Amino acid sequence: MKRSGRLLGDDLIQTTTATGQVVERLATLDERSRSEVEIYACGPMAMLAATARLAREFDLPCQVALEELMACATGGCAGCAVRVQTPDGPAMKKVCVEGPVFDAAQVF
Repeated sequence: MKRSGRLLGDDLIQTTTATGQVVERLATLDERSRSEVEIYACGPMAMLAATARLAREFDLPCQVALEELMACATGGCAGCAVRVQTPDGPAMKKVCVEGPVFDAAQVF
């Protein structure tokens, strides 16, 4: 893992295929250190789903940036709509205007 910068005074640790797997990194942290971790992810849906499962397993907050085709980018066509879980039950959200960043627990 390389430390790539600082964000609001916290350490920012970037994980890529070149620097190692997120699972490996989380497994090396003690419980106290892990309690300070938040996960932010972007990439293909399969990877985001795996990241969301990992966040659930370690009970960590996780935000995902979804990559959907956006024909109009204004919400009119609803071509980028994804199913999410809300307090009122399942709903469709338009990635172009209500995202692209969502709580992973809502999407996966």
